[in-house]
Amino acid sequence: MRRRGEAETHQKVDFEQRLLQIGVALLVDWSSTSCLRTFELFDNDLRSWWGRSKPDWNGARFDYLKGRQRKRLAELSGGTKEALLGRVRGWSGEVLLCDDQRYPSGLLELDRPPSALHVVGDVNCLDQSGLAVVGSRKISVAAAKTARTIMQPAIRSGLMVVSGGALGADAVAHRCAMDAGGVTVAVLPAGLEKLSPKSNQRLFADIAEGGGALVSEYPPHQGVRRYHFRRRNRLLAAMSRGVMVLRAAQKSGTMLTVRAARDLERPLGAIPGTPQDPLSYGCHDILRSGGRLIAEPRDLNQWWSEISGDEQSRSISRPPSSVEETMDARQLPDCPVLRRAGELLDEGGAFSSEALARKVDLSAAELQTVLLRHELSGLIERAAGGDRYRFR
Repeated sequence: MRRRGEAETHQKVDFEQRLLQIGVALLVDWSSTSCLRTFELFDNDLRSWWGRSKPDWNGARFDYLKGRQRKRLAELSGGTKEALLGRVRGWSGEVLLCDDQRYPSGLLELDRPPSALHVVGDVNCLDQSGLAVVGSRKISVAAAKTARTIMQPAIRSGLMVVSGGALGADAVAHRCAMDAGGVTVAVLPAGLEKLSPKSNQRLFADIAEGGGALVSEYPPHQGVRRYHFRRRNRLLAAMSRGVMVLRAAQKSGTMLTVRAARDLERPLGAIPGTPQDPLSYGCHDILRSGGRLIAEPRDLNQWWSEISGDEQSRSISRPPSSVEETMDARQLPDCPVLRRAGELLDEGGAFSSEALARKVDLSAAELQTVLLRHELSGLIERAAGGDRYRFR
């Protein structure tokens, strides 16, 4: 039987060992697979790095590592164990290794999950199902107001918002979540001691202190690099049940998040804008490709209920091959409106919205929302005559 003194020593050794693993995992830019494989080569006891024989990081048994990873490991093992331990103990928050039960399970669906996450705030909120809300750094007052109106009821019902902490749409999403009494997570493209952008410092502090969390896959003092944004965007998609876009140009960082979501088979939704606004083109592309149109609070409530209630119901939003496939993928609740419109076609194959309004039980504003939804999804198009439409 282990004596009390021996037990305390064992616990201290285990804790020390975990700190070493945490430090190495976060300081070396590698995937979870490479990290755990390297740990196993040392029987998960990294203290042997500082033993008599130094690891030959350029040796054949480490051929799965890249050159910069070998160089970084050599630097760490060339220093002292105490230096690394002191460094890790000075970090704020917590670091979750990829083998930690609190590590977000969605990240394991990536081809190269990060070996560790640095988290400041409430780590437990990472267990919740969240919706990634992203968009352009340029967002008008009107668009921000619309987004807040749409999101607040769902947030009050328990929706957690995940976003990237950037200016514009990201900041609107985070603030909306906190103002509605909800929880929000910011996934950042730099270390948590180098928060970026600096103008969002107050926002980041409010997130961490208000029950949310700041998350990064980088060491605390790592500054932002251009390629970090693409990596951050894939984490956003992986950590969420779905992705909703507020505003986005066709070629933008937001659409990289959309691409990552499609690769991971996460549902997509978008808030439509005016057809002439270039910052709405990305949203409209999502809608044409089968994404869910989010035009009012009940749209978001219904969509979130669908995608959060059944983990297996995720379906990738790909371009539809037919009108019927579009209608099935969108699961539009207003298909009877289209069927009634089909009864009003003239000789040129067009129907009047004025005539349709007399046949359906909708207000003029509700009918225009329905028609806009189908126009953006590619089912109908405007015909000559202002209020006339035809099926594509």
